[in-house]
Amino acid sequence: YLHPCLVRRIVETPDLVAMGGEDLQVTVMFSDIYSFTSFSEGKSPQDLVSYLNEYFRDLTGAVLDHHGLLDKYTGDGLMAVFGAPIARDDHALLACKAALAHRRFSLQFATDGELSPARHFHLNTRLGINSGTVVSGNIGSERRMEYTSIGDPVNLSSRLEGVNKVFQTHIIISESTWLLVKDSMLCRELDYLRVKGKSEPTRIYELIEELDRVNLADYAWLDDFGSALSLYRSGDFTRAAAIFERLSLPPIGDKPSLTMLERCRLLLKNPPADWDGIYTLEEK
Repeated sequence: YLHPCLVRRIVETPDLVAMGGEDLQVTVMFSDIYSFTSFSEGKSPQDLVSYLNEYFRDLTGAVLDHHGLLDKYTGDGLMAVFGAPIARDDHALLACKAALAHRRFSLQFATDGELSPARHFHLNTRLGINSGTVVSGNIGSERRMEYTSIGDPVNLSSRLEGVNKVFQTHIIISESTWLLVKDSMLCRELDYLRVKGKSEPTRIYELIEELDRVNLADYAWLDDFGSALSLYRSGDFTRAAAIFERLSLPPIGDKPSLTMLERCRLLLKNPPADWDGIYTLEEK
């Protein structure tokens, strides 16, 4: 029920089992599953619990294998924290490695004709990752408390998980995380936007793979995506749309490019009065 690192800290320092917390620099991860509600229709609660337990076995394993703290399960998702309860400088790197380890595990059976429910969940997992300062400690009451992390970085991580639905991606990280991992991870900037419930805009990135595991020549087209993104931000929606359209078609078939193509077309039909390159999401 508790992470081994947390158990050891409590044994060594019993005073930790008190109300309150400490400021920690951490990376927070939220997960969810595409179309879980549709999948669950007609399934018995017992079957769903069995499927989720099989699914969480491997997803939780990826978190724990990379020194993450499983904070809580949230129905068909989870919240994990890297860098708590033991502070460590590589929290962002560990979170990204955990996310990519799970994605690689999922893609092993991407071509399987008949997927088990758990494998279907793995292939359709969305992850949102964000880094920042949180308060980690015992929250609740003297009669019932839990070790958790609270703060704005937690909220943004949860929002980023949902932003995957907009771009049809699987792993989105914030700029604060990207700054900590950019030298070892292949990422591409997706957008500069305001997520629902936040007034400050944030740059978001798709986490693709560890740099030492890819042939960069295979991803040369990402430069074209970056060029189109610059045109889009400058208000040249016509030229941006032309590039996004090309990238959205085979052989590349890039789904974020299709999202941006549709947005460019919408902005061409309804030109903004004061365009600053920042898009505001109205959905979670």
